Amino acid sequence: MRRTSAVVWSVGVMAAALMAVPAGGAAAQDRLTDLTFTRDEPDHPVRTVTLGCDPDSGSHPNIAAACRYLAADGDLVLPEENPDVHCIRYHPVSLHVIGTLNGRPVSAHRTYGCVVPDLPAPWQF
Repeated sequence: MRRTSAVVWSVGVMAAALMAVPAGGAAAQDRLTDLTFTRDEPDHPVRTVTLGCDPDSGSHPNIAAACRYLAADGDLVLPEENPDVHCIRYHPVSLHVIGTLNGRPVSAHRTYGCVVPDLPAPWQF
């Protein structure tokens, strides 16, 4: 009987300790927006940044503006390339994002031939 009480007490103490310890990865897992952006273009190294919102975090150069844009617009659509622009030299710029946006899995990719249009805040890095 005494041994059973000790085991129950030990299990209870361990359960309480586990609930009291803040889980370092829990914030990232609970975060609704967690994205990785990549930009690849000739003559430059590939650039990759991360962006997390609620709480704001990551290596994106303007986390606050990018998270505000996503909170207001909630979309990662890239603008179309201007069909009236004719390139003398093909200079492809590829943009890619993967992750979760507002709790949904997302992936987007676009390659621009020579002129990248004005991009929304999340894509400016």
